[in-house]
Amino acid sequence: MRYWTPEDIFYMECPYCKNQIEFWKDEPFRICQRCGKEIENPRIDLGCAKWCKYGDECLGKRGEENVAIPISHRLEAELEKHFDSNENAQQAMKYSLEVSRRLITSVDQMPYEIICAALLSLAAKLDTSFAKADGFDAILVEASIDPELTVNVKEMTDAIISGKTIDDESFSLVQDIVAITNAKYGNGDCKTIEEELITNIAKKYIAEKL
Repeated sequence: MRYWTPEDIFYMECPYCKNQIEFWKDEPFRICQRCGKEIENPRIDLGCAKWCKYGDECLGKRGEENVAIPISHRLEAELEKHFDSNENAQQAMKYSLEVSRRLITSVDQMPYEIICAALLSLAAKLDTSFAKADGFDAILVEASIDPELTVNVKEMTDAIISGKTIDDESFSLVQDIVAITNAKYGNGDCKTIEEELITNIAKKYIAEKL
């Protein structure tokens, strides 16, 4: 520590309340002094971005940014603020993220698209305002997410809401993630969820849980 330089200390904006947070380079997380949320150090544990072909897209990098909060984290933060007074909704979001991250490790698909589409689809089920024309755009703007990175996300989310089908593995995973989450926190049925699932990885996941 005695040999550290000023570059080893950096600041980033809290995705929940916009407060400035100071990080030392080896701190895995800090607690935001304004909102009390636990914020991960974006320069730690993002090694996957160095080898994953979807790394830049997942981080939403633009130019030569040294600090990049993953897109899914930004969206999660905005949705948590939106559902601030709805404990069930917040728990459903966290569970959806947990399921998403378990399932996407076994497929070669765009991770952030699956996670974000599942979160937005779930949000639309919990609050119909998200299903309106400007609902998705507003939350994406608040999360500082480039619209060009979410074209497929919006297409999948629209299909989920309208009950349409897209012949695509990513979409099938989104359907399964939403179904699994809905079975636990919505109006789904945990006893019959395995019959509703489409992908083998989701069926295997739920079989281990039951």
